[in-house]
Amino acid sequence: MNRLLVIAYYTPPLGLSGVMRVTKLCKFLPDFGWEPVIITVKPVAYYASDPGLLADINRARIVRTGSLDPNRLLMIVQRLLRAEATPRVPRSISGRWLNSILVPDAKVGWLPFAIRAGRKAIQEFHPRAIFATAPPWTALVAGTRLSEESGLPFIADFRDPYPAGFGLPPVYQRPVLKKILKKITAQARQVLAVNSGTAAGIKRLLQPEPGPVIQILENGFDPDEFTVEPERLEGWALLYAGNLYENREQIAGLLDALARVPEVKFYLAGDTDPWSRKLLSANRQVVLLGRVKHSRVCALMKGADALLYLGKPGQPVGLKLYEYLGANRPVIVWGKETDEAAALVREFGAGLVCNEPVGFQQAVAEIQALGARFTEISRDRLNRRIQAHWLAELLNQTIIG
Repeated sequence: MNRLLVIAYYTPPLGLSGVMRVTKLCKFLPDFGWEPVIITVKPVAYYASDPGLLADINRARIVRTGSLDPNRLLMIVQRLLRAEATPRVPRSISGRWLNSILVPDAKVGWLPFAIRAGRKAIQEFHPRAIFATAPPWTALVAGTRLSEESGLPFIADFRDPYPAGFGLPPVYQRPVLKKILKKITAQARQVLAVNSGTAAGIKRLLQPEPGPVIQILENGFDPDEFTVEPERLEGWALLYAGNLYENREQIAGLLDALARVPEVKFYLAGDTDPWSRKLLSANRQVVLLGRVKHSRVCALMKGADALLYLGKPGQPVGLKLYEYLGANRPVIVWGKETDEAAALVREFGAGLVCNEPVGFQQAVAEIQALGARFTEISRDRLNRRIQAHWLAELLNQTIIG
């Protein structure tokens, strides 16, 4: 079996969307002849955990390193103080402002540790290729360096738009971040992006140079997770699974829309900011379930009458929409018909799009009357097992080429 050196800061037992892509690819890659050797960080302070996901990477070799990044340092301080609970750094602390201070991002303190561990792993395990996934962009810098030193082919995977997610980096950082991107893409044998919007953003930054060919490896769903029994909820259940931090305008519009369909109960399985929580908890049609384990989220998705998708501002398509498609329940996208999320739902005939109360009322009525028609088209292209097979074939071609 070939071995693949995987560089990924976010891995289980950490939770949320940044963990899922690499976790699921590493889960299925051994089925297609590739054993992952994962270079990741030791426990860090983070605002979400899901230890159950560790089972998904039990066929991978895992090398955990130290780090001098803020999240790791906070964990070390906590242990020195002998506190019992694992600290969960507030989202505001672990957010974008740290990235505006450090280059290429707030995890640059992990770079020397990841490179050192990667060198050792290359000597010990003899991988045939290097795969690094970002954010953090520090992982791609580590992959670039290790590829330069070893001569191993390098695959750079962009899960979010470079270099600042769905915002813009400070002006003073932009020249150096562009230089880093050029070096990463010049070294990479293959460049992957999670969607066409992310790929287009990379191309724009590299202009006027043509840049590399960028292949799209979408997010997806793990079919094994949807073998759980559906968990039914009271009323005509509309579920949002995930955290809501940047959706105040959409939340206000949604609450107006809910008033038109009193039979609908809106369930939020996730966390939210204080302002939104106050607004939602005051509405009798809303039930806040709080943050729940991923396994229960899948059961809730399967048991809901419909699933609500609210994208972050500027986000083409969030991971949650792919999991909605895996749950095979009707989807209501709160957004514009021109959004990439709306296009994905239309492609699979999976639901309806609206962004105002009347459209929402019509969408609910149509799903109530014709719900089965929104689950007829196969979503196999988004199956994580099939995606891992595609990646294994790409790796096979890469090491031959």
